Amino acid sequence: MKYIDFVKIMSAKRMERYLTACGGDTRKAMTLYRYNLQISQEMFTIVSRL
Repeated sequence: MKYIDFVKIMSAKRMERYLTACGGDTRKAMTLYRYNLQISQEMFTIVSRL
């Protein structure tokens, strides 16, 4: 997926922090967002059981 399409779905404001963390590398920013999403899903599963 192209970054411009990714931003249309997720919003530029949301992606701004990932883009900054990756030094402007859009591919890395999208990957970092996906990793964060996966970790959040796993953590929610654990927390919901408590």
